Amino acid sequence: MKMFNGVYIAKIGVSNSKTGETMTLWANLMDTSISKKWIDVIYENNSREYNLKSNYRRYKTIEEQEAELQEFKQNISYINANYDKELTQLTTIEDLVENDDVLNDLHEEFEIYGDRLEEVIRSGYFDDPKANPNYALPWPGDTHNKILHESFLRLNEQIHNTETIVRRRLDPDLESSCTCLTDFMPNTNDGYIHVPLEPEDYMLFNPTLDWGWLYLGYNTLGKNWMSTSLDDDVAAVERDEIRPQQRFAAELFMNFVPSYPNTTQYRLHKWWTENNFSKLKDPCMKLDELCLGYLPLGQLCLYREGEGETIPMQDLWFGSKSDKIDWNKNVWSKYDTVDYLIIEKK
Repeated sequence: MKMFNGVYIAKIGVSNSKTGETMTLWANLMDTSISKKWIDVIYENNSREYNLKSNYRRYKTIEEQEAELQEFKQNISYINANYDKELTQLTTIEDLVENDDVLNDLHEEFEIYGDRLEEVIRSGYFDDPKANPNYALPWPGDTHNKILHESFLRLNEQIHNTETIVRRRLDPDLESSCTCLTDFMPNTNDGYIHVPLEPEDYMLFNPTLDWGWLYLGYNTLGKNWMSTSLDDDVAAVERDEIRPQQRFAAELFMNFVPSYPNTTQYRLHKWWTENNFSKLKDPCMKLDELCLGYLPLGQLCLYREGEGETIPMQDLWFGSKSDKIDWNKNVWSKYDTVDYLIIEKK
């Protein structure tokens, strides 16, 4: 059975923003209807010249972690100065190791902001703000504050990045979360390109994230069962705030964390039974209610650093855990930015 598309391949360019060093990666794409639709979405985003952004996770020093925490705190301060609710400010990473509830609280505030903004836009508030009975400063304000919106999107990334740091402080033997999430940002009034999932697509959800594989981004405001159990976010279940994925976009998730088969299912099962969630939710969920894991798109097959030789990645696919971690440290972690994502013919 032929699993990969024989015509198209994904090409991804990354770089080090300080040194200018570059690396190119290529990925075989799965021969599924959802992968073919994703290819069309990538073509369209590039044709509109939308800007590519990335949340590039790699091995970081203690100094880099502390610098990111300061940026996180500055972002919260900006939001608090331009929003009508005050978000909880952070203190230190050590305090978060002792009690990371504040991160779940911040994520809840991110979800609330998204829901509120959607309602404000749907109501036509920005057509004539001062004539609206809900007119208020600083928010919603006189115009849609795009900088504040970007700050909330960045807040979501910072929450998840910091959760990874906290988990590694609790368990130093835990592999660094070498992953990357990319997406295109509209620079016109056309907005994001979204495509609804078809019923058959839900068969493809994979709870085991394999090293070197590409997946569709979650592209949903909130948390799914996988992230909720990982974060021990009991309150999200109690609030009935689990949000299964219903659509996708150009958003791409690249995973470089060595996989452990059945870990996601075991974690959810143990977490579910320990908290007796069956009193709140029916465990006999349909596929489109569970959506455990991510939708696979393809597998990295080649990489080239600078103008050096192009190296096949098959040995790494079947290599040991230590081989994968060495590549993460010595290759992937040399870079920090995704410069482009395009589709080419083989």
